[in-house]
Amino acid sequence: MIRPKMRALKAVAVRVGVGVGVGVAVRAAAVMTAAMLLVCWLSACSRQPADKQTAGATIPAAYPASVPAMAGRSAPDPAVPDPEPSSFVEGICVDVQALNNPLMDQEMKALLHQLMKAVVDRDQGAFARLFPDSSTAEYYADEFTGSARFRFEQVDSGGIERDDEGRTRIPVQGEVLRDGHMDDFFWLVYFKKTVPGGWKLVALD
Repeated sequence: MIRPKMRALKAVAVRVGVGVGVGVAVRAAAVMTAAMLLVCWLSACSRQPADKQTAGATIPAAYPASVPAMAGRSAPDPAVPDPEPSSFVEGICVDVQALNNPLMDQEMKALLHQLMKAVVDRDQGAFARLFPDSSTAEYYADEFTGSARFRFEQVDSGGIERDDEGRTRIPVQGEVLRDGHMDDFFWLVYFKKTVPGGWKLVALD
C-alpha cells in the first residue's frame, strides 16, 4: 500500500512541477514582451526630435538664386539702343487750319505748320528762317541731334495763351525717335509779332 501511495504522490509532484514551470515560463515571456515594447518605445522617442527637425527644415532649391533664368544668354547692355520700332511713322497728324482759337490767325497757323514741316523734313535751313535771328535759331538746333524723327500728334487749342510779353504760347505734343529710342515730347511753342517781319518763332520749351 505504501508504494502505490508513493507513486500517487510522485505523480502529483510532477504535475505541480510542470504547472509551476509553465507559470514561470509564461511570466518570463510576458516580461520579455514588456521589455521589447519598452525598447521599441524608447527607440521611437529617441528618433522623434530628428524627425521633427527634418520635417521643419527648409528644403534647398534645386537651383541657386544666383543662376540666371536663361543660361548662356547675357543680360542686355543698357548702352546699346533698342531696335528701331517698326511701327513709328514720322509726319504731321494735326490739321493746323482746323484749330479754333481767337489768339491764332492765319499767319500764325501757317507759321506753326512750317515749323512742323521743317522738323519732320529735318530741314535746318527752313527751321532757322522761322526765328528772328540766327543766334536764337542755333540755340534750338539741338532738336535735330541724334538723327531725330518727329511725329506731331496734337495741338491743344484750348491751352493757347498770350503772356505779358505779347508772346502766344501753343502746346504741341507727339513722339520722337532719337538714337533708336522712342519717347513722347511736349513743346510750348512761342510766337511773337515783330515789326517789321510779322510773327516769328521766339522760343521752344
